Order: sequence, then C-alpha cells, then structure tokens
Amino acid sequence: MKTNKAKLLLITAVLALPLRRAAAEVFLPEPDGARTRAEEPSAADKRWFFDKVGAPAFWTLSRGSRAVKVLVCDTGVEASHPDLRGNVGPGKNFVDGTDNTAPTGNGHGTRVAGLIGARGGHDGAGAFGLNYEVTVVPGKISNAASGEAVHTDTAKCVRWGADQGIRVVNLSYGGALDNPDMQAAAKYLYEKGGLLLISAGNAGERLDLPDYPYMLAVGGTDALDWKSPWSNTGPYVDITAPGSNMYTTDAGGKYAVSRGASLATAVVSGAAALILSARPDLTAGELKAVLLRSALDLGTPGRDEAFGEGRVDLKKALELLKAGPVPAN
Repeated sequence: MKTNKAKLLLITAVLALPLRRAAAEVFLPEPDGARTRAEEPSAADKRWFFDKVGAPAFWTLSRGSRAVKVLVCDTGVEASHPDLRGNVGPGKNFVDGTDNTAPTGNGHGTRVAGLIGARGGHDGAGAFGLNYEVTVVPGKISNAASGEAVHTDTAKCVRWGADQGIRVVNLSYGGALDNPDMQAAAKYLYEKGGLLLISAGNAGERLDLPDYPYMLAVGGTDALDWKSPWSNTGPYVDITAPGSNMYTTDAGGKYAVSRGASLATAVVSGAAALILSARPDLTAGELKAVLLRSALDLGTPGRDEAFGEGRVDLKKALELLKAGPVPAN
C-alpha cells in the first residue's frame, strides 16, 4: 500500500460533468457533494468499470502508449499524484497564458485524468486507468475554485490541441454542443485528425439538441448497464460509458469515489486513446466509427436517446480492428 488505510481520504463526489451554461457563456460545474470513507475499496470495486467495457481483452493487443496524447480541458491536473506520475505531460493554462496547469482548489481535472491514465492499481494499490501508458496533457480552462470556465478559453484549449497534433480531447463540461465557438473548434480539431469527447450532462433531463457530427456526447451507465438516473438524454447523445461509483485520483494526492457524465466521458476518452495506441493510423472519422460501431446496443434496439449507439465496448472494438479496414463514420 502506498497510503496508510487509516489516513486514506476517499471523497464520494457527484461529479456532474457538470456544467450549466449561463447567459454570458460561462460554464459552471455543479457542487461535488463530498463525503469521506474510512477504507480503500476492494480491487473488484475499483476495477469494475474496465472489466465492464472489455479493457482486459484489448490489453492483449495494447496497454497504451505515451506516444498517444489526451488533452484534458478542465481545472488542471495534479501531475505529481503518485498514480499519475509519468503519464502526465506539460500543458497550457488558457486563462492566464502560463504553463501552470496545477489544480487551483478543484480536483475535477485530476479525477478525469485518473480514469484515462492512472497506473497505481496496475502496479499495486491505488487507482486504475484504462491506459497503463498514455500522455495526459492538461489544458487548464479555469483558475477558479468553482471550476468556472468561459467558452472562449475552452475553445482555445481545443484549437491548441488540434495545432499540437493531439488526437483525443476530453471536455467534461456541459454547454458545448450548442455553442458556435465550440462547434467551430470541434470541427477544426476533427479536420486535423482529432476527436472531441464531451459530457452529455448530469441533470437527468431530456435536451432537444441535435447530434453534432464533430463531437461525441457521452452519457452514463451503471454496473448493470442501466442508464444512470442523472444522465441526460436526447438525440445528441452518441454513446454511453460507466459513470457510477468510479474510484479515481483526486487533488492533494488523494482519491475519490465519484459519479457523473464527467467520468463516463473520461472512460470513452481512455478507450479512444487505447484504440489509437494500437492503430495510430486511424483518421478521426475512423476512430469515431470504431467507437460507435463496436458499442454494445442497450435499451431500444438501434440508436436511441438514452444510450446513443450503446455502451463503449473495447472487446468488440478489438474484433472490429482485427476484421479489416474500418470505414469512416
């Protein structure tokens, strides 16, 4: 164990990817509603989500690569966290223009990063990410303890990632789908070979938003493959992933057990990075096609407003990659 159990602080957070958009185009994360736990969860409780999505099957082909970069546009990432060391690269602060991407009183970005590339559980005790090796690039879009971000800084983050050649961009914030600047940034990224993964939201409501082709909107499921009650629905939902009771890294060298579409989005971003580690030649359209065509159909047969194309499934993605060329979606 890296940490004495008696001193281990686990935070159970209602991580709603949270974001409402205010009239001034400000993205605001919802409160976490944290509570503490005395002991670390069992290995089975920590790893259920990657067993559910078939990650062990994909690991027979690839366990990830540091050549694959995932840009996390969020509240910053704690690169010094014991479970993230080595899997976090240099990034950029889009609020003040500096290279300071450490969290400022909000661990949301660190929690997201953990599901993509935490390696502690793979080495022993700690949190598990879908990639044994990956380069998480922090794109800090908020210096506020609340996590508040404006759409201009968020769009800059996505465009910067495109210019850096980054193939996967995670935005665990809401309000991006119907924002013109964000739509343009997503298209710019897509045309340069990258894919933007965004949260479908945590309000538990139906939103009548169109499906925007250059983003993948992610909803949340639970351990039984039911739609999580907090997960939004609507024609814009493309795919779902586990987002309930997720054990991950948190700021301050701590850990959190959290739920929300923020976490589900991170799982799909981690899956996308794994796929690219095995097939770096895929275009953005082909990567999108692999994710959607290999998804496990849930709910009403075919695409539906609760699950989109279904729940992400890396075992099926592996089979699809082995079957031959993948037509772009």
